[in-house]
Amino acid sequence: MSRKRALFILIILSFIFLFSLRNLRLGLLPELDSRVITVKTELKGAFENEMEELVSRLEEPLSQTGSIENIISVSEMEKGTIWLYFTQRCCMDRAYITVRDCVNRVYSAFPDNIQRPSISRNSSNDFPVFMASFDKKLFKGGEYLKQEFESVEGAGEIETAGGNSMELDIRIDADALTKTSLKPDDIRQVIAFSNIGGTITPGNMIPVKVDCLLKSKKNIADIIIIPPLRIIDAGDVAIHPADCESEGRINGKDSIILYVMKADNANTIRLCRELEKKTHQTGGTLLFSRGREIEKALSETAVSVLAGIVFVILTTFIFIRDIKLSMLASANPVFSAVTAAAAAAVSGFEINIITLAGIAVCTGLSIDNAIIYIDSYKKSPFGRCSLNRKLSSPLLFSALTTAVVFLPLFFAQERIKNMFMPLALIIAAGLTGSLVYTFIFMPSFLPEKNRIFVNRDNKDIYSRIIKEVFFFAHSHKKYIITIFIIISAIEFLIIKNHDFIFFSLDEGKKLSFILEYKSGINFSHIKNTAVELELELLKLNCMDVTSRYESGKAGFDIKLSSARERELLKKRILELSGKINSAFCYFPGSNEIRNSYDIDIYGEDLSGTASAAENLAEIIKCASPDSEIIYHFKSPVPVYSIILDTAKCSLLSITPEEVFNYLYMSLNSPVISKYYEEDTETDIRFGIYCTENRGIEEIMDMSLKNRKGNIIQIRNIASFVKDEAPGRIYHKNRQRCLAISVIKGRRNEIDKILQDTVFKEGYRADAGSEYRKLKSSCKELVHLAGASLLFIYIVLAVYFESYYVPALIIFQIPSSLLIPLIILKLFNIPFSIISFSGLLLTAGISVNNMIILLPPSDIPGKGLLPSPCQIAERLSDIFKPVLMASATTLLSTLPLAAAGCGEGNFFMPLSVTLSAGIAGSLLFLPVCAASCTSCAEVQDVIQAGCNNRAKY
Repeated sequence: MSRKRALFILIILSFIFLFSLRNLRLGLLPELDSRVITVKTELKGAFENEMEELVSRLEEPLSQTGSIENIISVSEMEKGTIWLYFTQRCCMDRAYITVRDCVNRVYSAFPDNIQRPSISRNSSNDFPVFMASFDKKLFKGGEYLKQEFESVEGAGEIETAGGNSMELDIRIDADALTKTSLKPDDIRQVIAFSNIGGTITPGNMIPVKVDCLLKSKKNIADIIIIPPLRIIDAGDVAIHPADCESEGRINGKDSIILYVMKADNANTIRLCRELEKKTHQTGGTLLFSRGREIEKALSETAVSVLAGIVFVILTTFIFIRDIKLSMLASANPVFSAVTAAAAAAVSGFEINIITLAGIAVCTGLSIDNAIIYIDSYKKSPFGRCSLNRKLSSPLLFSALTTAVVFLPLFFAQERIKNMFMPLALIIAAGLTGSLVYTFIFMPSFLPEKNRIFVNRDNKDIYSRIIKEVFFFAHSHKKYIITIFIIISAIEFLIIKNHDFIFFSLDEGKKLSFILEYKSGINFSHIKNTAVELELELLKLNCMDVTSRYESGKAGFDIKLSSARERELLKKRILELSGKINSAFCYFPGSNEIRNSYDIDIYGEDLSGTASAAENLAEIIKCASPDSEIIYHFKSPVPVYSIILDTAKCSLLSITPEEVFNYLYMSLNSPVISKYYEEDTETDIRFGIYCTENRGIEEIMDMSLKNRKGNIIQIRNIASFVKDEAPGRIYHKNRQRCLAISVIKGRRNEIDKILQDTVFKEGYRADAGSEYRKLKSSCKELVHLAGASLLFIYIVLAVYFESYYVPALIIFQIPSSLLIPLIILKLFNIPFSIISFSGLLLTAGISVNNMIILLPPSDIPGKGLLPSPCQIAERLSDIFKPVLMASATTLLSTLPLAAAGCGEGNFFMPLSVTLSAGIAGSLLFLPVCAASCTSCAEVQDVIQAGCNNRAKY
C-alpha cells in the first residue's frame, strides 16, 4: 500500500473511531449484583402487625413477578418497606411497569386512609450517591424537598433527616360527646369522608381512588358532624409541631439533610450534576457527590493512561534510537487505544475505571508488536514484505493467546460476565487495532529495502549471561521441572488460603459508621448519647461531621483531611461508642462487614426467633471469643395487651368494637389522613382529650357509655397482660426471618455450631448465603482460569502443529505467577476481580515470549524439539527486544497504582500482579526455555556447548 493511501485510510478510520465516542457513557464501577425496586407504604397510627398484614398482601402477588432473586421486607410502626431484588438479565423497565401495575391492583383494596405506596428503582448499591444540607428555617419539612428532587431524571429513593414537620391535632371533648349520641368512630368517619372522595369504578375496571384533600385548618374546623354541630363545637383544632422522627446535623448545627439514591438505569455523573443545580437553586449546600468522585477517579485513571503512553513512547525511543521509527512505533498504542474505546462505545459499554485499565494495558501490549517488528526490520537486510511473512504468524498467535483467556466468559455466570466482558472487549479490540496498524499501515511508511541493517555482535555481555543461565538450567533439567512442580503446589496453597472479595475499594478520605441501638430505646436517649459522641468527634481532626438521628439508630459520615487518619479514627470511635451501653457500633462497607458471615433464623413466633438468634449468638461468642455479633433486628420490647371479657361486654350492653374504638382514639391519637397548606403536607391526628403517658391504673379507670347510656369503667370488662412486641417484623422470601452477622469468626466453626445446635420445632437457621454466593463465584473463576489455559493450549497446538510443545510452553505459566502471588500474600492484598484480571493477563502474556522464541520452522516434528544450541542462539538474539517489549507493558501499568478512586488503591492489585508477572516471565524465560529442548541430544549438546562456549 502506498504511503498516501495508507495515511488517508488511517486518518479516515481515526475520525470514524473518534466520532463514535460522542455517546460514551461514564461510570465508576460496573453493576455486578441484582437491581432493586423498593416499595414503601405508610399507615399512620398502625402497629407493626397491622403493617405486616398489608405488606404480606403486597408480597404475595409481587413474588410471582418473573426474574426475582429475593424479596425482603420490614414492617414497623406506621410504615412498611419491600425490597425486590431482580437478576441482571431482567429488563428493569418492564419489571418496574409490572410491579407498578401489581401494586395498584392491591392498593385498590387497601383501607382509605393508607398512603399510596411509593415505588422507586435503585441500583444494587445501598449507599446514597448525593447528599446535601438545607437550612431548617427555610423549609418546614422534608416533603417539599423530596418532591423537588424526585423530579430529577435518574433519582431513585430519596430520604430526608431533620425538618420541622407540623400536624393538625383534633381533640374531641368527652363531655361534648356525652351530650350527643355520637361515638368517636362517627366523628372519625366524618373527617375521613370529608377528606377522601371515595372510589370510581367504570365498568369492570380496577377501582381508582380519588383524593379530595382539605386545604386549610378552617376547612376541617367547619366540617359538620350533625347539623348544626361542627368539629370546632365538639372539640379543639390546633396546629403544632409533630413528634420528631429524625434529625440531621452538620458539624453540630441542626439542618435538613437530603439523601438521594441512584436509579438502576441512571447515569451517575449526569444525575449528580442535575442534583447540584437543583441544590444551588433551592439554597442548599453540597455535602457529597458520587458524580464528582467518579469524574475525579476517571480523570486520575485517564492521566495514568496518558502517563503510561508517554512512558511507552520514551522507552520505545530509547530502545530504537531513531526518531522516525520511534514515531511510527509510538502511533501504535494511540491507534490501539482509540480502537478499543470505539469498540466499547459501539457495543454499549460504559467507560469506567475497569475499561480505562484495559486501555492502559492495551497500550503496553500493542506496542510490543511494533517493537518486535522494527527490531526485526533493523536486523534484516531484506524488505518489509519478507518481514510480514515472517512475523505475521508469531505476532498474530501471541495476540490470540492474550485474548483467548477471556473466551470462557461466554459460559460464565451473569455476574462475572458483566464484570469481565468490557475488559475482554477492550483488550481484544486493542490488540486487533495493534495488529492492523503493525502489518497494514506501519510497513507503508518504511522503506521497501532496509538501509539500516544492523549485524548484532553475539559477544554482548548480556547474551553471554543468558546463554550461561540457559545451559546451566538445561544441564539440571530434571531438577528444574521438580522445582516448577513445587512452585505450582505453593501457588495452589496461596490461592486456597487467601481471602477473595469482588472489589477492594478504599474509601479514602471518608469514614462512615452506624450506632445501632437496642429495642425500646426512645429517640431522646438516642439523640442525647449520639450528640455526645458527635461533640467528641468534632474535637478530633475531622473536616466535616454529618450525623443523622432516627428511630433505633444514628449514622455518621466523616470527611477527613487525610486518608491516613482513618484507622486511628476508627479505633477512637470504637473506644467512644463502647461507653454507650445501649448501642453497637459498626462500619458498613468496610473490610469487617465484607468478611462477615451472615446467619438467617426463620420462625413464625418472632419473640421465639429473636431468643433463638440471641442464644445462638451467645454460643458462637463462647466458642469464638474474638468474634463480634451484629444484630440486624430489634429485640422484642415489653408491652401490655388489653384482654376484653366478651361475656361481661355482652351483659353490660357494649360491643368489643366500641371499646376498641374508644381506646384506640384515646391512647394512640391515630392519623386519619392528610391535607395540604402552602405546599406543605400535614397529618390530621384525631383523638379524645386525655393525658399523655398514662399508667395502667389510669387506663383501667377510664370510662365510656354503653348503648343504654350507663357509664362503664374499663376495669369492669378488661384486664392487662404483659407481652412482648417485636418493634420490627422481617420477612425474607415471604417467611418471617431475623438475621445476625458474625465478624472475625471462623466459618467452619460457625457451621459446626449450627449443625450441633438443636432448634425448637418450627425454627431453623441458614448460614452464609452471601458467602455461598461468593464461593460459587470463586469456583466459577477457577473454572474460568482452567478453561483459559485450555484455550491457550489449543491456540499453541494450532500454531506449532504439535501436542508436546504447547504443554512445555504452558508449563512456564506457574513460574510467571509465583512472584505476583507471593507479593499479594506478603502485603495482604486480597484476591479481587482486579487482581484476578492481572493474573489471567499474565498467563496469556507469559507464553508470548516462547512463541517468539520458538518459530514452528525450527521444530523438526515427531515430538522432537530444537537443539539447545538453536534455542540458546535464538534466545540471545530476541532477549533484548522481548525485554524492551515487556518493559513497555510494565511501564504502561505502573501509573495505575496511583490511580482509581481519590486516594484509594483500586488498581494496585492489577498493577502489582501484571508488573510482577511480566518480571517473573522474563526472569524464568531462560530456565523455561531449557525445558523446550530435545532430551535425545542432551549429553552431546552439553559437552559440545561446554567446549565451544567461547565462540558465543
